[in-house]
Amino acid sequence: MSVLEIKGLTKSFGGVLAVSNVDLLLDEGEIHGLIGPNGAGKTTLLNLISGLLLPDRGEILFKGVNVTRRPAFLRARMGLARTFQITNIFKEFTVRTNLELALLGRYTNYRNLWTKVPPSVSEKAFAVACEVGLTSQFGLVAGQLSHGEQRALEIGLALCSSPQLLLLDEPLAGMGPKESEWMVELIRRIANERSLTVLIVEHDLDAVFRLAQRVTVMVYGQVIASGAPEIVRSNPDVQQAYTGS
Repeated sequence: MSVLEIKGLTKSFGGVLAVSNVDLLLDEGEIHGLIGPNGAGKTTLLNLISGLLLPDRGEILFKGVNVTRRPAFLRARMGLARTFQITNIFKEFTVRTNLELALLGRYTNYRNLWTKVPPSVSEKAFAVACEVGLTSQFGLVAGQLSHGEQRALEIGLALCSSPQLLLLDEPLAGMGPKESEWMVELIRRIANERSLTVLIVEHDLDAVFRLAQRVTVMVYGQVIASGAPEIVRSNPDVQQAYTGS
């Protein structure tokens, strides 16, 4: 069963065609890598899927529902969550408070931030912290965390909405080899345990090829290849796009 189906998606900015007639299909429970050189249109595509941008043409079907013109918050309520290239957390708050606020966002009747947080929410926040490897950092201010830990917290914030589709925009950016390996295993474990469908944009090709069941390659806004990692890796057009040879 497909969780996400994109048909002929197109978006331009002035005279620049950022996404051109893109088709994409994500099956339930798969980790799908989206790669391509800088300026290929990958983040623009994520913005279209998540609802931060509206396409000029094409359709986006999420769980069989046409969400092409639905705003981002309605897509989030349906089970679509994402992270960003630049870590998007409350650095002045503790890990606990970050997660509690994310969880409280699901309660439409909760409006007063000064009201005591219900114990059930605090318990859930701790469970999510454990899930993303931040058990011992639960009481720390988020700004004190390492770069990798801050990335993990952002994933935790996304998980607070109990998503079915998780969009990850360069989650390994700025990490060293050790942190990158830790993040790859974290993403794989979360996806498996939650039966999550994941679309990951990443420049670390080795990580993508280890993590993803399928990989799609974009160049100048167009898809030039899509399939199993070993097939995509050996594709001459993909090699040309990255090496110029």
